[in-house]
Amino acid sequence: MAGTTLNKLVYDLKNTLAGGTQSDDIDISDRQIAYWIAQTRALLIRQEFSNRGKINDAWIQHSIIEFEEVNNSIDPNCSPSCCSDIYRSKCTIPTTIQRGHNNGIISVLSVDKQTHYSETSYFRSSWHKASKYTAKQGRWYVQGDRLYIIGKKPNKLMVSALYEDPELAPNCDCDTSDCFTWDSDYPITMELAGRVSEIILKKMSLSKSESKDIVNNAVNNENEQ
Repeated sequence: MAGTTLNKLVYDLKNTLAGGTQSDDIDISDRQIAYWIAQTRALLIRQEFSNRGKINDAWIQHSIIEFEEVNNSIDPNCSPSCCSDIYRSKCTIPTTIQRGHNNGIISVLSVDKQTHYSETSYFRSSWHKASKYTAKQGRWYVQGDRLYIIGKKPNKLMVSALYEDPELAPNCDCDTSDCFTWDSDYPITMELAGRVSEIILKKMSLSKSESKDIVNNAVNNENEQ
């Protein structure tokens, strides 16, 4: 059973702004509120890591991703490092929350969690392949919006990451029942959800106040005519 969901977060914000009663007097779309939730969550997680260097497990999403062999005919931009042991994720990888100078990908593992792939970079990948000792070690790097694997042929891998927008978490294997929905567990703790809500409520209150001012001004102008 889902705990904190996007539906619950959006409903709580609208209900709180309306004073705990059902109301249609909130001229802000659910999609706009969901965007603010993702945006504020990403900001607070980035600040938390910057201040304490820690990541809560509840913020991390885990995706099963398939890979395909890459060669120059598939991706000419990967030269000169393309060869038979370069593999590319079939899914695009959404923007992750930066951890200092690092991206938000926490780990890349085999599905059975027995094989760990180490991080490298596009520029260092050719060095590893030429190394006598590390050529066969599985490594990963992000180039553009794809995840690449060198050294060890993957089939499907479990990628754990902090995504800026949890709704975009990739899952090449997903069917309808496994894809992220607004009733899925949202990667947030109750404590962080409270901080997110506090910030967004101020923004929603300001937006609601501005809307009322516009309406009142329009009514006053009509009355004066």
